[in-house]
Amino acid sequence: MATAILICSCLLALSVGSRHKICEGAVQGPRKVIQADVGGRVCLDSEGLSDKDVHLYWQKGPNTATQDIFVNGLSKTRNLSVDEEFRNRSRVNKTTGNLELWDLKLSDTAYYVLIRYEMGSGQLRRLRSSLYHLNVTASFRKPTLTAQLRDDGLVEVTCATSGGFPRRDIQWLVSGGLSSTDWEVINRSECQEPLSQLWDVKSTVVMNCTQLLNVSCEVGSATSEYLEICRQPSPFPLEVIIAIGVLGALALGMVVGCCVKIFKSARPSRRQPDGELERSGTESLRTTPEPPGPEEETSLSLLTPPR
Repeated sequence: MATAILICSCLLALSVGSRHKICEGAVQGPRKVIQADVGGRVCLDSEGLSDKDVHLYWQKGPNTATQDIFVNGLSKTRNLSVDEEFRNRSRVNKTTGNLELWDLKLSDTAYYVLIRYEMGSGQLRRLRSSLYHLNVTASFRKPTLTAQLRDDGLVEVTCATSGGFPRRDIQWLVSGGLSSTDWEVINRSECQEPLSQLWDVKSTVVMNCTQLLNVSCEVGSATSEYLEICRQPSPFPLEVIIAIGVLGALALGMVVGCCVKIFKSARPSRRQPDGELERSGTESLRTTPEPPGPEEETSLSLLTPPR
């Protein structure tokens, strides 16, 4: 229901934005097949108006029938009432007679025929021309990928998308040299919204995770981003890597400490301003002077005054 409401909101915005645009690029000739998208717009060519035209009726039918549902038209003598299905999202150009449709729905897929009534010899003549087949489709949204590792080492990858019509199968794209025997589809689901008639599709595959793989999926013209799975783990556990890092940091700290200590002990002495050398470390030991010899004692006695 939420998907239907969102789609309706988008279609309403397109309708308001394109309601008064001039129809361009009309398809020429009868029995033309026109391809259009949900929420888009088309122009069906009337192949020109004539002064003899009195009534111009565009009609919709599920097949080649010509009088199923009146869509829109022009008349010189009547007030025409547009069917509720096409009210506020269709008009006929008064100059060209072309039918313009916007805010297209899947239910607009049908044959459309132009019925002319022209005056000739005093009476109306009914003419049929400009037969078209309109085919309305919806592109799927960009698929999303999710991966989950199972207890047995296999990997489940799920691709999901929505909002498309007609229903389409999911195609898997696997790069990395994985053989088709190493993966298989284990689940597939398809659901059509009752109101919008749009499809939601999902598929899950299981893969043998023995090498690095890039996985993607596509639905119609919509392709997902690549998902990288099966990245090979490091040969060492995380705890071992952390322990090695801590020990390396401690060893580096010890080396730095030893280098600082050696540098300080080997630093040279610096001379102080008064001429004395700055002592580094402990003071050197002083030696005891030797006793004087005989000659030194005689000279000392001569210098010593008598008492």
